[in-house]
Amino acid sequence: QISKENSLTGEVLTLEKAVFHKRADLLQRVAENRLIGTPPQVWIGVPLKIKGEVVGIMAAHCYEDEDRFDLIDLDILNSVSEQIALAIERKRNEQALVTSEKKYRTIIESLEDGYYEVDLKGNLTLVNQALCRMLGHSDYDLLGKNTSAYMTKESVRQVSESFIAIMAAN
Repeated sequence: QISKENSLTGEVLTLEKAVFHKRADLLQRVAENRLIGTPPQVWIGVPLKIKGEVVGIMAAHCYEDEDRFDLIDLDILNSVSEQIALAIERKRNEQALVTSEKKYRTIIESLEDGYYEVDLKGNLTLVNQALCRMLGHSDYDLLGKNTSAYMTKESVRQVSESFIAIMAAN
């Protein structure tokens, strides 16, 4: 766990904003026991925020040249951190979607009744194994096929009317 009291990273996490320290600031922190280790000449750090929550930080430091970084570099680092935070958020959302899809698929497959989903043209886009058994075909054979191939003309008419009614209601 990062100590917020005696680390530069902790300072960014606590303040939840960009931090810029030059050599004099860093030496003062060492003298006050608010910094452990060898202080760099210059240190910049910015938070990685997702929906207002700090999920990490990005930092850069230099041990040779106090003038290596300036406020422009801090602004650049801040911009980069925003892009990285967006990428992290996108990745988290993708992982949540995959988890949700797996859960949904598990529920669909656990049904004993045949289950299917179709597109607006009536083509099968999702089938469970119970439906495959009922129709005597694999999911590979069924997906993309039109439901009318497996229904009576009267059933096709009834389903079409139902879809039209549902679409009109929305």
